[in-house]
Amino acid sequence: MRLLHAVCAVATLGAGIASVVTLTTTTGCSDPGQVRQIFMALDGAGNRPRTQFLTDTSTIYCDVVWAGKGTDETIDVQFLQTTGENPMYSGTNQVAPVSRLWAAGEDAPGEGVQTVGFSFVPPSTVDGGSTLPFPVGHYKCLVTVQGQSAGEADFDIDYPTPDCPALGAAYDGLSCVGYQQGAKCPNDSAYDPNNPTCTCQSIPDLTRVFQCQ
Repeated sequence: MRLLHAVCAVATLGAGIASVVTLTTTTGCSDPGQVRQIFMALDGAGNRPRTQFLTDTSTIYCDVVWAGKGTDETIDVQFLQTTGENPMYSGTNQVAPVSRLWAAGEDAPGEGVQTVGFSFVPPSTVDGGSTLPFPVGHYKCLVTVQGQSAGEADFDIDYPTPDCPALGAAYDGLSCVGYQQGAKCPNDSAYDPNNPTCTCQSIPDLTRVFQCQ
């Protein structure tokens, strides 16, 4: 316990320095302060951290570095979108303030130091369960412990450039969905080997109903 207190003191004194690191958020030493860092990554083990992802990313993780003092603590995570296209999937890349809660997760990690990964997967359609790309915009991963705020991590989802998915098959036949309109797409579903440059113009059916997986 003495060692744990010492680590807490260092974390508190270094908070001003840690705030300039954009990949992570460092918290204090209350019960929610058992969360040492919060950061976004491409896996749930604490590797490949980043703050920018693409619409065709398969899974985005919110990784929480946890230093548990007991076995009766619960971590809750919410993935909230704060800016985005309106209407969603308009393909314009013109983002404005929104408030969309996409996913949530919960875990009881127990004692000791560990990295707990919470996954955020692309949405799917209710009719048939087709997977869609992540909507572009700015997001937050909000973390609470026992209902008390333990910090957050910001991240962005952007259009990939310049290529659309090969043969347009990545999104169940929805050609170029998740790609900005007007983008040059050498590999989309309209690909012609004799004329290898095409332009993304497709907009998905906005009457579809979406759900998070």
